[in-house]
Amino acid sequence: MAAADVGGRRREPLRLVERATAAVTRRPQVVALTGVLALSAYLNLARLDQNGYANTYYSAAVRSMLRSSRNFVFASFDAGGLQSVDKPPLALWAQAASARLFGFSSASLLARWATRAAGSSRSRSAASRGARAR
Repeated sequence: MAAADVGGRRREPLRLVERATAAVTRRPQVVALTGVLALSAYLNLARLDQNGYANTYYSAAVRSMLRSSRNFVFASFDAGGLQSVDKPPLALWAQAASARLFGFSSASLLARWATRAAGSSRSRSAASRGARAR
């Protein structure tokens, strides 16, 4: 049997058939994983604003960061820019960007954490798939 030329590389036909079979048998797993990720995203984002501002100390810092570019750079807590929070500025910049885009609300501040929680489900599934392959 002659080797097939695929993408400039020569492959044996049997390997192509094996790969196609593996892709078909993985399809239900991909559909199930997509459903689990969608459910995780929904459960993390549904009624997110019922939590209030979560930590009002950091929420006040984000509000202050929206008022002044100096406060934004140094993650200042007060309006005068004299006191900064105990986190590095990078930790609050994403929340400030979200608040600038969607308005200052509890949902805009907490959405980042909810999407990260949903994304961690994907990471866990990839890690467990790697552990099973060994």
